[in-house]
Amino acid sequence: MDSQRRVDEVRARSSDLENHLVDELRAGRLSRREFVRNGTVVGMSMTTIGLLASACGGQQSSTSSGNQGGTSAQSAKVDPGGTIRAGIVAPASDLDPSKVNNEGALAVLGQTGEYLARSNSKLELEPRLAESWQPNRDASAWTFQIRQGVTFHNGEPLTAEDVAATINAHADPDNGSNALSAIAGVVSKGAAKAVDDSRVEVQLDAPNGNFPYLVSSDDNYNLIILPKGYDFSKWKDDFLGTGPWKLEQYTPDIGVTYVRNRDYWDKSHMANPDKIELKFYGKEQARILGLQGGEVDLMSDRQLRCCSTAETWSTASSTRRRTSATIRRSPPSFRTPTSPSRSASKTSRGPRRCCRTRASAVSI
Repeated sequence: MDSQRRVDEVRARSSDLENHLVDELRAGRLSRREFVRNGTVVGMSMTTIGLLASACGGQQSSTSSGNQGGTSAQSAKVDPGGTIRAGIVAPASDLDPSKVNNEGALAVLGQTGEYLARSNSKLELEPRLAESWQPNRDASAWTFQIRQGVTFHNGEPLTAEDVAATINAHADPDNGSNALSAIAGVVSKGAAKAVDDSRVEVQLDAPNGNFPYLVSSDDNYNLIILPKGYDFSKWKDDFLGTGPWKLEQYTPDIGVTYVRNRDYWDKSHMANPDKIELKFYGKEQARILGLQGGEVDLMSDRQLRCCSTAETWSTASSTRRRTSATIRRSPPSFRTPTSPSRSASKTSRGPRRCCRTRASAVSI
């Protein structure tokens, strides 16, 4: 009943076109894949698409016994394997984790790299490579308990020394890391030290009760954890990380293919597909045509201009720290069958709904 209530609420604020797609899905005339593809084209969010596909698919399977010759693809069991193809904004910079500052490069970075923590849909910080964290009495120092049993894609184990070295590298002004936009004046070079094999202590320039957010995927997307002594400028050669995807092939200006990391530490978030292919597009219109033409299954984002105002909505998470109004979400990655969502940010004044359209966001 709760699921049906949520569906009714969504449909009450949806356009006629969006509700038509839901009716076609429920009647079995659209498969789940077709519903996702058409839904993203008309501007439905992936959160809404996921809710409707799940609720309406399950409903059909229990009530459509009279559906002559109809299929129930939308309620079928999801089998592991296969390949997801996504069209994304082409990276606008070198793939150096310390220099990434745009959506395309961030999408590439987020597939293999991982962070100490990330936020969930309730804006609560969740542990990732750090299992826990604790401040001292005045929050001028924080101690992070580093997760054990994690390995990089090259087979080397993750250590507290790696975490400390990564933080110190980004905090060093001489390295020119883009991470300084979040941690300058908070952390200085050499502030992070490995207390032992599993703990890292970070001495801050001044007390800060929000510091764990500043080294999470949400406020500091440059700070993926890499081995001690790693040369960030070489990252484009191996895409090293601890994440659920490993590099298979990278072709500059064309795209990148990842394969599932079968040794991934978080077994509850193992990826379903065997591969993901990110295809680079220079223009938004090309991404839309790629989706409509079947070149890709998903597209990374859309920008929709309201017909009655000059307001522009964006789903590009790389603008998160540079816009005045943001919604904090989880990091972009095909981490699970229901991937973490992207952030929605607005580049002008307060939220306004118009023409019953919303920016569609695909998690990558």
